Amino acid sequence: MHLCFRRGLVSDDTEHAVLTLQAFVAAQGDVARFEKELAQGLKKWFCLLPPGTGMATAKSCLKLLVGIAPARAGVFSAGNGPAMRAPILGVLAANESQLQQLVRVCTQITHTDPKAEIGALAIAFAARCASTASYVSPQDFFNPLQHFLTQENRPENYSIRKTEFLELMEKVATSLESAQSTPDFALSLGLHNGVSGYIYHTVPVCLHAWLSHQNSHQNSQQNDFSAAIIDVLRCGGDADSTAAIVGGIVGAQVGENRIPTEWRDKIIEWPRTVSWMQNIAHAASENQEIKAPLWFEPATFARNIGLLIVVIFHGFRRLLPPY
Repeated sequence: MHLCFRRGLVSDDTEHAVLTLQAFVAAQGDVARFEKELAQGLKKWFCLLPPGTGMATAKSCLKLLVGIAPARAGVFSAGNGPAMRAPILGVLAANESQLQQLVRVCTQITHTDPKAEIGALAIAFAARCASTASYVSPQDFFNPLQHFLTQENRPENYSIRKTEFLELMEKVATSLESAQSTPDFALSLGLHNGVSGYIYHTVPVCLHAWLSHQNSHQNSQQNDFSAAIIDVLRCGGDADSTAAIVGGIVGAQVGENRIPTEWRDKIIEWPRTVSWMQNIAHAASENQEIKAPLWFEPATFARNIGLLIVVIFHGFRRLLPPY
């Protein structure tokens, strides 16, 4: 939030959430069309040279650009990209069956490792649960999650990785029972240098942060949203993605009004302004598409070049004292 003149810009996590929302609205419930619309959105997004693109996502976008079908564009990776796009699907899907189909398509367009899909499913399911209840106990989440992940017969390698994931979920549950903080839980997983971009590191920590901070405003000056975000930021590492994922889940539970006003006011993003994103969300709630004006993509390209300059400046600045 201090990136540019002590103001903040959105990351690729937010951009992917918006792309996913737009693809869903355009698809009108058709999963095949959703895949096509998301592929188109990713191609346009990548051509505008977004800074900080993950390697797997970059390779997949390049494959899409040369004409490879979305179903075959993904690369074998278990990065965080699918988890970035998952919370909005958890809120939007009509039912669990559709949610599984949407998450599979949304994941495999960039990441084909079964771990990526399992992790994204867990995040989407968390957002779905959060959007329907002001409080979700760990037991009320983990038991249905296990059932949700075992509803379909999948290849053996999927089952092996699912077993590994459920073991991680047991660790999350045990940590929550002992009232361990999220940063301490991350350390217990061996993440001493922060949460990496590996989805089996990211998802347990993000779920822990969400489940630890429900109704926290009753006992703290911080509300659920800010407390969960700050706690996951303290874990370090791929903080923009972990904060965005946690924000997606908690935001689905508490709503826009619980996002601290000062956080929203410090965003100087353009052309993806806060009001533009609010308009996108409002239109989606009415099942209406919003077409970007002709100047939107050139403006986004200029913004991305400007952001790249800012990032390079910060990189060189950190080489100089005070470090």
